[in-house]
Amino acid sequence: MNMVSRFIKDQDGVVAVIFALLLPVIIGAIVLGVETGLWLMHRAKLQHIADTAAYSAAIRYSSGATEAQALATANAVADQAGFDAVLGDVVMTLPDTDRLSVTVTRNQGRMFSAIFLDEDVVIRAQATAQFGEAGPPLRATCMQSLNNGWFSSEAFELGAQSSLTLPDFCDVRVNSTDRRAFSMVGGTTLTAGCLQVAGGARINGTLNLAQCAAEETETGVDYPDPFVSLPEPAAVGTCQPRDVGTRNGVTRLTPTEPHPSGERVMRFCNGLELSGTVIFDPGLYIIEGGVMEASRFGAQVSTPGGATFFFRDFGAPDFRDDFDGTLTPSQSGPWADVLIFGTGRLFGLINQNFYFEDDDLTGVVYAPDATVNFERRSDNRGCFQVVSDRLLLENGASVTMDCEGSSFTPGGGTPGGGGGAGDVMLVE
Repeated sequence: MNMVSRFIKDQDGVVAVIFALLLPVIIGAIVLGVETGLWLMHRAKLQHIADTAAYSAAIRYSSGATEAQALATANAVADQAGFDAVLGDVVMTLPDTDRLSVTVTRNQGRMFSAIFLDEDVVIRAQATAQFGEAGPPLRATCMQSLNNGWFSSEAFELGAQSSLTLPDFCDVRVNSTDRRAFSMVGGTTLTAGCLQVAGGARINGTLNLAQCAAEETETGVDYPDPFVSLPEPAAVGTCQPRDVGTRNGVTRLTPTEPHPSGERVMRFCNGLELSGTVIFDPGLYIIEGGVMEASRFGAQVSTPGGATFFFRDFGAPDFRDDFDGTLTPSQSGPWADVLIFGTGRLFGLINQNFYFEDDDLTGVVYAPDATVNFERRSDNRGCFQVVSDRLLLENGASVTMDCEGSSFTPGGGTPGGGGGAGDVMLVE
């Protein structure tokens, strides 16, 4: 009896027993905390995706695009930002005449919490963008390096003694997060609205910013591609001879073959070499298998009614060496306002160069997988918008944009959509 009584009163090992009983609860709380942290991380990423998708879709919709086209933009931007459509949905709504909302959801499988519930957790993020009346933008991205390829360092570079002069409403954006994503050296000058760089910048020159007090660097922002949903033209049409024009003659090219887009098309499958005066009538021109360039006799090239040049499969503009171009974009159709559209990656790895020298350009130059290179000691003019993988002004290059009186305004419309976007901002 005494032994039983002593056993009941004995407290040795009580802490160990209590700890053993609480251990599963403690471990469960820790694991559940880790799982909750994972949900919060995915929620933050979804919010970034919703923000960029809503902003881009609002720009597209306020530019005159249809609701379906705006939704396509939202989906394309979400995909570019890393959204996995297998795990969730992107839903766009128009809660008011001047507002557009995007809701992004993700079905997250459970781990430890599956002990209590076996249904997936639905993580949701929403963003709303408000847009004003159509018209010239208060701010526009006039030059942007997307950083899709190998050149994270100096993704946007101004070489020694070069100058880039943009209107006050024009911003320069660089997506690279490299510590030297943007570089200007040796007496360079940049005049623009704002300079926004996801990574770092080396600035050894004169920086004149009309809209921002100072450059914005190391923002960590993945600035959306404004033309990510722009469809590539189908490569159709009879292959035309490479050599066009004569040394002292005048040659007019007129596309006559139908294209699935409804445009008229002319296709050059082995590059395009121009001589004399060459006039391109309105339409779509597909150049592949080689560059578009002037012959050794030189060429004066113009598009008085507007045209779109699509470069693919080793095709690229090489507007150097006596190529004198005054080029304006298509005025209507799916690629309205697009002057140059290029897919410029060789063998899927190396970026091709799109060269410009002493040209007068109007419209969109969109080359998401190429380097747009303004040649050394050249003078390039016009009213244009450049979005490419990498941007380079070589030593002594001068690029001056003047949009006063131009029918094209960078950021003022979406190719194929018509109209002009108003001021767009995220409000929720």
